Amino acid sequence: MRPTPELVPPAGSEFSFTEGGPLFRLEGRLGLLPRHHDELPLRLIVIAWLVTWLPLVLLAFPGYVRTSHWDPLLLRSEPHLRLLGALSLFLWAECLLEQRVRDVTRHLKHTYAIPRENLSIWQRSLERHAEIRDAWFPEAALLGSVYFLSFLGYLGDLPPWALRWLMPTLHSAGRHWELATQVTWWYLLVSQPFTIFLFIRWITRWLLFTQLMRRLAQLSPRVQPSHADAAGGLAFLAMPLLALRVFSAGAALTLTSVWQDELASSQAKPAIFANDILVFVVASLLFCLLPYLPFILPMLRAKERALLGYSALMNSYVTAFDKRWLDTTNEHADDLLGNDDFSGLADLGTSFRVAAEMHILIAGASELKAYGITTLVPFLFLIPVNADSTGELVRRVFMQVIGGA
Repeated sequence: MRPTPELVPPAGSEFSFTEGGPLFRLEGRLGLLPRHHDELPLRLIVIAWLVTWLPLVLLAFPGYVRTSHWDPLLLRSEPHLRLLGALSLFLWAECLLEQRVRDVTRHLKHTYAIPRENLSIWQRSLERHAEIRDAWFPEAALLGSVYFLSFLGYLGDLPPWALRWLMPTLHSAGRHWELATQVTWWYLLVSQPFTIFLFIRWITRWLLFTQLMRRLAQLSPRVQPSHADAAGGLAFLAMPLLALRVFSAGAALTLTSVWQDELASSQAKPAIFANDILVFVVASLLFCLLPYLPFILPMLRAKERALLGYSALMNSYVTAFDKRWLDTTNEHADDLLGNDDFSGLADLGTSFRVAAEMHILIAGASELKAYGITTLVPFLFLIPVNADSTGELVRRVFMQVIGGA
């Protein structure tokens, strides 16, 4: 089915990754969407809490009144860190991704980074992404896959990796959830599927952004090695990484909830998770770089051409400069002050250095550093007030990096 005209952006215009699909339309009818894309979606977050976390407390409260003990699920870190922390970060990351992708596509139009003859191809790419965004099937398939995993958990056939990382509560629910309380049933049927659905949907949207960037790289975007952003004038393409940082913090908080409960149940030390932390950080960094890998070869070629061109230009200029100012006597001494030849030589040298220092990865070192720090912050919840445990955790991560024991 062809998308309606109002859903398809005009050629070279801004594009929305989130304003489409059945869930977005439902949020719009309920008035839960923020007025501006860069705002924190407070209403949406509060409603998510009211649907996922608050019912757990309300269902557990009568039992607490009778026995003075809370339901075991509420004594774990998992529901609180995931539903109050990670879920909020996932929703915020969606708004940030929306705004940053809009800014990127809008800036592509204003900077003329796409050659005019390729604009129609770019438009068709946006139309195809709009069709995927507006269709009901992708979100229905994602939700169906989440409940399929839940059904496998109910049967006791869930893969071990999913049982630990995605649905750890099933450990305590038993086969056919025979040990589940009312609180656990709500968590397994409503709260947990909704959180996992948002998690998988965000990953899907980032993969769509990756596909869009791959298509852009195939359209021979204009790379300017002398551009001051040190990325050939394409540094603005890294703007969505802010949204990915927030999402990765939520994903790290999700893993931390599992490890916190494992620490509480086995009295283990945080150092045992050093290898898992390292794997997560490396995998998330690769996920961060994925959209920008197709630009490496075009940027490398543009940099090489610029260096060769500047080298030839510099050689011609220096030869003429030397002939005029160094191969003669002081007969031009009165013309030295304020002469443009010297400032031109300096400016040309600056342009050459800018081109030589252009990095071939759009996501520069500062972006990767900020991303790594944001990803690691949630793991601070693992560190108890115990210097020995903290030092051992850091030591093991370091030894994993350098290949030691």
